[in-house]
Amino acid sequence: MAQSIFMKKLRDSMGVIFFIVAILFVASIAFRGLAQRKPREQDRENTIAVVNGDDKIEYSEFAKELESTIQNSYDRGQSVDDFAAEDFREQAWHAVINRHILKPQFDEKLVAGFTGVEIYEKLKRNPPSWLRNHPQFQTDGQFDYEKFKQALNDEMVDWGPVE
Repeated sequence: MAQSIFMKKLRDSMGVIFFIVAILFVASIAFRGLAQRKPREQDRENTIAVVNGDDKIEYSEFAKELESTIQNSYDRGQSVDDFAAEDFREQAWHAVINRHILKPQFDEKLVAGFTGVEIYEKLKRNPPSWLRNHPQFQTDGQFDYEKFKQALNDEMVDWGPVE
């Protein structure tokens, strides 16, 4: 008898119990989201490395280099498995780091006095032989100037090391 009275009261107050559980569920989600939220500076900050104390490397630069490395592999007809992808990550990382480490030396010695437009025009008119022989710019074993020009005008390709 006591159990049936208890069960009747429980059924009668089921709406209130459900409402309380729903409120607690929503509150726990909200508190969890607030606890995991990063400070605003970290939201905007995308730096993955600092070279020479002040030269920041952004994640987007690394991602762009990695994407380019993987695309070059696909262009050469190679498959990309987990092991190759890890090698490509390491290659891209080293390429980005080396570019930032050597950038002051390049700026000082190799391109001193030249503008970006002048370097672009020189590359466009007379690509170096090692670029002419690169598989990415070959069609049927011959240098394809249209492929080269298309890559030269592609904003996703970083020509900094070539300059």
